[in-house]
Amino acid sequence: MPLPGHDAGARDRARQDGEGPLTTQRIQRRGRAMKWTVLIKKGPTSYSAFVPDLPGCVAVAETRQEVEQLIKGAIEMHLRGMREDGDPIPEPVTTAAVVEAA
Repeated sequence: MPLPGHDAGARDRARQDGEGPLTTQRIQRRGRAMKWTVLIKKGPTSYSAFVPDLPGCVAVAETRQEVEQLIKGAIEMHLRGMREDGDPIPEPVTTAAVVEAA
């Protein structure tokens, strides 16, 4: 299920070619699933991922699959820390799109 404003076809195409910047992660928010936009960048030797709506929430790995697993854990840890500190959990508001231009 794509986030509002997301082109599910673009997300799927990005996943197929392994080069796309977009993935979403579903995380529980006190019994309610939340979807976070995760931007993924392929570097010369690794993949990096970050969550624009959760500043400081990042992951790096050698493969795209591994970085997606790590960022999910990073999101969960980030949210757990925010809850423990009594900080409010922000609503995910960032969206992304894959746009083709010549």
